[in-house]
Amino acid sequence: MMPDEGKDDDRLRTIHTELSSKPAAQRKSERSPWLPLESNPDIFTSFARRIACLPPEWKFADVLMLDDETLASIPRPVAAVILLFPTTDRIYEARAREKHKLLHDMKIGCVSPAAKKAFHLEQV
Repeated sequence: MMPDEGKDDDRLRTIHTELSSKPAAQRKSERSPWLPLESNPDIFTSFARRIACLPPEWKFADVLMLDDETLASIPRPVAAVILLFPTTDRIYEARAREKHKLLHDMKIGCVSPAAKKAFHLEQV
């Protein structure tokens, strides 16, 4: 049993549940698994320039498909990827397992150098 089992402290899941429970007229689309998130690359670029001194030659770009032709059109080099995908109960369960494992690994000092340098930001 995980420490927080039975207690939902996943803010993204809470927001998703709340938005999903609204009538379809308020959600703009019926039964959509997508949350209304801002994913405009210009907004991400502007934000990153303000908070992280993003160099002028770096910018965010949309990747609408993962086929070879689309990937070949992405400006290089690529430093990071932001993924937007529909959420499901399985996603939230996997997030809870990963969080539990990471907290355990951090507690025992078993975290890779790459993980220590990673930056993760949840958009909720």
